[in-house]
Amino acid sequence: MSSVDQVTSVQSDESNSRAKAAAEFVHECMFPSRRGVLDCWDTFIVFGNDGYDLGGPPKREAEMVEEYLGTLGFQAAEFGVSSNGYSWAMVVDNYYHLPIDFGKLRKILATCWDKACEETKAANA
Repeated sequence: MSSVDQVTSVQSDESNSRAKAAAEFVHECMFPSRRGVLDCWDTFIVFGNDGYDLGGPPKREAEMVEEYLGTLGFQAAEFGVSSNGYSWAMVVDNYYHLPIDFGKLRKILATCWDKACEETKAANA
C-alpha cells in the first residue's frame, strides 16, 4: 500500500504529523506555487497546492510522483493533506544523502500533473 493510499483520516492520524505540518506550511506560505519540491537537508518534501480532496488529477499526480520516486530508490515516509483538504505533501527521508536532481524532480512533478489531467479528461470524455 502506498503512503498516498494510507491517508484516511487526516485529522486523527498522528503517524503522518510531519507531512500534515508540511501540507499546512505549503498551503499557508507557498500557495502561489502550485507544486514543487523543498530540500530540507536529510529530508525532502514534494507538494501540491491543487485541490487534493477534490479528487481527480491531484490524487493521481501524487501516486505517479510516488511511483517515480520508487524508481530512484526513494520511498515516501509520510503523506499528508492540509486541514482544508486543498494542499498535499509527501515527506521523503534521505538520511544517506543519496544524490537527487531537484530540478529534474520539479520537472517530473509538472509532467505527472499534466499526465494526471490528461487521464482525468480521457476518463470523463
